[in-house]
Amino acid sequence: MKKLFCALLLLTPFAFAATMTVLSGQLELASLRYSPQPAEPGKYVDFWLGVSTKARDTLPDVECAMVPAYPFSMDSTDSLNKTIGDMPPYSSAVLQFKLRVDRNAVKGDNQLTIKCRTGGYQWGEANTTIYVQPQDAVLTVGKVEADPPEVEPGGKTRITIMMKNDAQTELKDIALKLDLSSALTPLAPIGSGTERRIGALAPGESESVYFDVMAYASALPQVYKMPLELSYADELGKEYEKTEYVGVVISATPMMGVILEDTKIIRADSGGAVSLSVVNIGKSDVKFLTAKLLPSTAYTILSPDEVYVGAVSSDDSSSIEYKIFVAKDAPKTIELPVQLSYTDASNRKHTENKNATMRIYSEEEIAGMDLEQKAGMNIIVVAIGAIVLLYVGYYLYKRFVKKK
Repeated sequence: MKKLFCALLLLTPFAFAATMTVLSGQLELASLRYSPQPAEPGKYVDFWLGVSTKARDTLPDVECAMVPAYPFSMDSTDSLNKTIGDMPPYSSAVLQFKLRVDRNAVKGDNQLTIKCRTGGYQWGEANTTIYVQPQDAVLTVGKVEADPPEVEPGGKTRITIMMKNDAQTELKDIALKLDLSSALTPLAPIGSGTERRIGALAPGESESVYFDVMAYASALPQVYKMPLELSYADELGKEYEKTEYVGVVISATPMMGVILEDTKIIRADSGGAVSLSVVNIGKSDVKFLTAKLLPSTAYTILSPDEVYVGAVSSDDSSSIEYKIFVAKDAPKTIELPVQLSYTDASNRKHTENKNATMRIYSEEEIAGMDLEQKAGMNIIVVAIGAIVLLYVGYYLYKRFVKKK
């Protein structure tokens, strides 16, 4: 059974030719295989040793052992020595050792020493090698920069991506693809495609690539995350694929305004309500908006001076109202300064002052332009309505009450 097992190991794809003789040719040692191949720093590797004899006589008390040396070691729970016992002529055996590879092991062939002996002989040593390399060759995105850092709808930006080889081996055939295919990503490449290639990167080496992109004019201000697909190979030809993500900030500068919506105040030395409209003419929504009417010598504020508005979407407006009393000596044109405080789509806070304009008229202008006609007409309408109601009431009274 041992011979069969040895033969099977020799036929495996991991087998390698490394035959050594010890004890004056009495024993022949063969490095059958190790797994995983290559061995990985900081992990275990299983090593199989073939031991055979071509002696015409039985070799008594055969045993072999590992000679611990950096970067290989064995746990205290494992025995360094493996006893075979008596070996008949032309027989063979297979021994397995579990080794720990130091996490700082140097990439490449690392020497492993084995010793064997038989009754009547001293230890004989032989050397073989185990190839050590990090199992996962790591290509990382070291840094991502956009110029400009934020792009407005319809604007352009250049995304520069620095790739770094964090493996202990050279990486080659490096391909990067910026995936803009999603309908949720309002960006398109300009000037060139979405794929880049890097021939090779030595361990610890970095190289940058860039993509020029344009934001759709209809893009909503927010952070967009795009997949960056990576593929590469290590020195042994093993291929790797993984996906990282790159973010782009689309932002729009808010543009707020305040306009006079309605007021019944037309003359000085009078008071009433002033209705203003806060309008958002920018491409970015705003939220947590408060509007504060600032004081002036032209009027006295009779209501709370600050109103909470909340959210105002792009191309939308919201009405606010204040009660004021206009001073007797107020100018014909009164500026109503309103302080707006809000947060934009990127959660940045803004505070700005906007003015609405209100007009005050003289008595001659009020009469000449019939500015109070609307109020007179309202009285007439109310009077006519009252007469109609009185007539209907009188008619019903005569018809029903008097008959009784």
